[in-house]
Amino acid sequence: MEEWIASETIHTGPVFSVESGKARLDDGSVAVREVVRHRGGAAVVPVMDGRVFLVRQYRIAVEGEVVELAAGIIDPGEDAETAARRELKEELGFEAERLVPVSRYYSSVGYLDESVRIFLAFGLKRVDRSPEPEERIEVVSELLADLPRKLAERHFDDAKTIIGLYDLLAYLAGQGEGLMMNEER
Repeated sequence: MEEWIASETIHTGPVFSVESGKARLDDGSVAVREVVRHRGGAAVVPVMDGRVFLVRQYRIAVEGEVVELAAGIIDPGEDAETAARRELKEELGFEAERLVPVSRYYSSVGYLDESVRIFLAFGLKRVDRSPEPEERIEVVSELLADLPRKLAERHFDDAKTIIGLYDLLAYLAGQGEGLMMNEER
């Protein structure tokens, strides 16, 4: 168990803040801790016509393009499902008849409190995309049938995407319909 002895916010920005200070450990010793505070995010795995829709975008943090789930920060006053629906529309140009919450995970518990909630999206209807002005997103798709192989071959390297795609496969297997599920139900 750890508890803060003293801490202060040393950075506040539009996406996260950083808290730094000292914490007392269970044996009474003291350690320096820094925690990135984040509102959390929502990601969505949209499924239609035997395909999963993803986005490809350049991510400066890793200095390269990443293929990933549509996702975004949960805005103040917004719940995770609303955020997932917003990102589905903005980034991919879909509305979903049904969202299924499948998982929640912490991005990196050693220093970050960000929690990401993942939803599967079914009964998709195409609508106009409306990405944020600073987003440079290309919509891409993968065949459902190719996902087990591509995951096994480490084709994806984004955590939320790997988790979300495995969640999708587990969900479909649990439905007793495997990869041939009629996503439009």
